[in-house]
This record gives sequence, C-alpha cells and structure tokens, in this order.
Amino acid sequence: MKTAPLAALVLCLACGSSDPSEPARAAVETAPEETAPEETAPEASAPEEAAPDETAPDPAAPLPTPVQPVHGATAWGVYLAAAPDGRDPAVTGALERLRARGIEGGGSGDLGCDDGAAQALGLPPSHIAASVAFGSREDADRFVAAWPEPVLGVAEFTAYCRD
Repeated sequence: MKTAPLAALVLCLACGSSDPSEPARAAVETAPEETAPEETAPEASAPEEAAPDETAPDPAAPLPTPVQPVHGATAWGVYLAAAPDGRDPAVTGALERLRARGIEGGGSGDLGCDDGAAQALGLPPSHIAASVAFGSREDADRFVAAWPEPVLGVAEFTAYCRD
C-alpha cells in the first residue's frame, strides 16, 4: 500500500498557519516510493577503466594501409559483409563504400580462403565476404574505429587461394 503521498498531504496541511498571509513554516520531505521486489532495478556496476598503457584508437587518425597477403601468409581481416552469393547487395555495397572512400586493397572472396576467418566469425566457409586485410591487429582495430558503420568482425587468418 502506498501511503507516502497521502501522509505528505496531511503533513503539509497541518504545517500551515491559521493566518492566510503567513507562509507555511515547515518543509515536507516526501518518502521514496515503495517498489515491489520484482520492480527493483539491479545495481549498476562501475564502468571498467582502460589500463593506463591501453589507448583507444583515434577515429580521426588516418586509416592504416591495407595489405595484400600472399598464399600462406598470416594477416588480420576486417570483414564488412558476407553472404552465400557474392552478388548480394550487402557484399557489393560494402565494396562500393570501400572504393568511394578511396580504400584500395579490399576485396571479396570465399571465407574458406581466409583460413580461420569463417570459424572466428561463426559463418560458413562457403560464404563470400567483403573484407580488408592488415598486417597487424592494431591496424585492423584502427580501421574498425575509423570505419563509419558496424563490421562483421576482425579475424586473424592464413591466406589461401592466392596463387
């Protein structure tokens, strides 16, 4: 039963003066509303702070230069889109956005040719992906921070199907 608003009204009426020109002398503090146990909000945890030696990528920094991994090389791929068919608008649109931003080195191909990527992304290796490869995780993360839209993910892979 919620009695706090009624009690506050009664207290407020009792605290006034009999002289209508004289202001009330006491302030009323209202009690917090009672909530049912199921309505209680969980406590928020304090946000985690980054370690002092870790710095977030700067989205205003110039984009890192993509690499073209050769057969057997290891690289980090930023996967923008993937679909069963390379003509899917998600894949072709991602490639168009790369070109429109002047990013050379992106391309599309079977995820199975980027060994390790399909498993990391949770996609079938037969899917065609639009991606950009980088020589380090740091470069891939810098690209993701500067890219204006969400990506499927970042994965380390061994390049095959390149000869």
